[in-house]
Amino acid sequence: MNKWKALLLAIVCAITAVAGFTQQAYMPMWAFLAGTVLFGSIWLYKYQRDFNIVAQARLEKVETPKASAIPMTSQGSRRLFVPTPISD
Repeated sequence: MNKWKALLLAIVCAITAVAGFTQQAYMPMWAFLAGTVLFGSIWLYKYQRDFNIVAQARLEKVETPKASAIPMTSQGSRRLFVPTPISD
């Protein structure tokens, strides 16, 4: 379940719980209130997770300066086969 679907379900459950409270139907109100807490918790967890991922990516982008190409210290592998160009 993605976070927007969880948020939508939390809102719908909250509205239904409020409607149950105004109609003095307390059993459905508690059931929908529990759904609100459940789906709201799912949304909050996923929102915090995504926020932390974005923050970490921003920190890594700032901390990692663009370095020039790393100089090659060895001549490379002699096992690589590069065919000679075909000349006419």
